[in-house]
Amino acid sequence: DLRLTPTPAFVSIRPERLRRIVDPVGVCVRAVLQEEIFLGDVVECSAVTASGRVIHFKESRLQGAARLERGQSLHLSINPEDLVFVQDA
Repeated sequence: DLRLTPTPAFVSIRPERLRRIVDPVGVCVRAVLQEEIFLGDVVECSAVTASGRVIHFKESRLQGAARLERGQSLHLSINPEDLVFVQDA
C-alpha cells in the first residue's frame, strides 16, 4: 500500500503545449485575454486567471482559430502528460 504525503508543488507548463478550447473538458483553466502579439504564423497571447495569475500561451494562426478580443473569456487546456511538477524546496 503506497501512501503519498501531499507537499506543496508548482506546475510547469510550456506555453506551446496550452490549447484554447471551446468546451471546458479535461485539465483546463478559465482566463481572460489580456494581450496578443502577432509573430508571423504564431500569436503569443497572455491571459489572466480569476486568481490574478498571468498565463502565456502560443497559438498558430494556421489552425484557423477564431480571433479573440482583449477582455474576452477563454478556456485553456493541456494534456496531463505535458505537466511537469516541481516540488517546493
